[in-house]
Amino acid sequence: PLADYLPALSSRIFLAGMGTVRDKVERVVRIAGHLAEHLCPEAADAVERAATLCKCDLATRMVFEFPELQGEVGGEYARRGGEGAAVATAIAQHYQPRFAGDAIPTGPVGACVALADKLDTIAACFALDLVPTASQDPYALRRLALGVLRILGEGGYPLSLGHVVDLAVR
Repeated sequence: PLADYLPALSSRIFLAGMGTVRDKVERVVRIAGHLAEHLCPEAADAVERAATLCKCDLATRMVFEFPELQGEVGGEYARRGGEGAAVATAIAQHYQPRFAGDAIPTGPVGACVALADKLDTIAACFALDLVPTASQDPYALRRLALGVLRILGEGGYPLSLGHVVDLAVR
């Protein structure tokens, strides 16, 4: 089961100064939970479960060998491990959109997890003064910010940008 990989995230550094991937997961769970209160309170349990498991595939050998499959592998492990369809789909889609023109998550559960993940990374990098310059963006913060805007706008989610940024900063 995907949850069996959760302890291994405690030994993987997310970003120097921001703790481990497990620490990131805990922040993503909190942010996604707040988003779920506004977007899909009836699916709050699915949002929490998907957020808890969304990075577990990083500890698998499959993603170690094929990093481009992160998310997709997690979704498949979740499906085969008996997680609900909304949870498995959210895990598979939480990196979306990955590039210009890529699809956004198809439902509010995936949107909550994707927004939380992207917002946490943006807030963490800015907190550590790892901001993009005119010529460099090594943490792809511009792409993540555009992803947040696309999910909110194209998904039709009634949240203000200020509100979601404030959640991540807190």
